[in-house]
Amino acid sequence: HQTSAESWGTGRAVARIPRVRGGGTHRSGQGAFGNMCRGGRMFAP
Repeated sequence: HQTSAESWGTGRAVARIPRVRGGGTHRSGQGAFGNMCRGGRMFAP
């Protein structure tokens, strides 16, 4: 269950950021993912 829990936790964190910053827009969501990829690490708003 460790793998499942880790994947679920990561998915939840990643899904939460675009929703808050993007306001539900697909383009803003992509921007949030791009920023995370550039930083090389996840940031907490």
